[in-house]
Amino acid sequence: AWSEEGIDRTDLYTFDNGEQLVLTVAQNCRQTIVLVNSVSQLNLERWVGHPNVVDVLWTGMPDSEYGPALVDILFGDYNPGGKLVFSLAKNDSDFGTDISLIGDSNYTEGAFLDYRHFDKCNITPRYYFGYGLSYTKFSFDKLEISQANDDDKNSPASLCKQR
Repeated sequence: AWSEEGIDRTDLYTFDNGEQLVLTVAQNCRQTIVLVNSVSQLNLERWVGHPNVVDVLWTGMPDSEYGPALVDILFGDYNPGGKLVFSLAKNDSDFGTDISLIGDSNYTEGAFLDYRHFDKCNITPRYYFGYGLSYTKFSFDKLEISQANDDDKNSPASLCKQR
């Protein structure tokens, strides 16, 4: 995606036909890892499901230590732990708002932006707000949940009474 000062994007796609670049690489390389440098959402659907795209690493905007950090992650010397700060939709229309090409926005959707919009409209995003994987897999079993009572000083009801 292309970002610069003083101009806004007009769509949710990469600059200069980046989708075709990813597809061309994926068609010719069996294990393609896509690095995404973007400050905001993109539509990844043209290529994210390609069988040769084995991983997507959303890196935000690079800085002076980008190269060494990226090498450490790709070679397994550092476990990535970042989380998405927004949801990524499967369709542009899933976002519930259009890109505004005028200077003013009315925000008629209220608080129902990003993940709140997805929840309200029962839309499953491609990747949800807070999504992020690492090289470690976690699993839980034999979990037990007990009902908290009002006498428990840490229960939500008790905490509300303390305020």
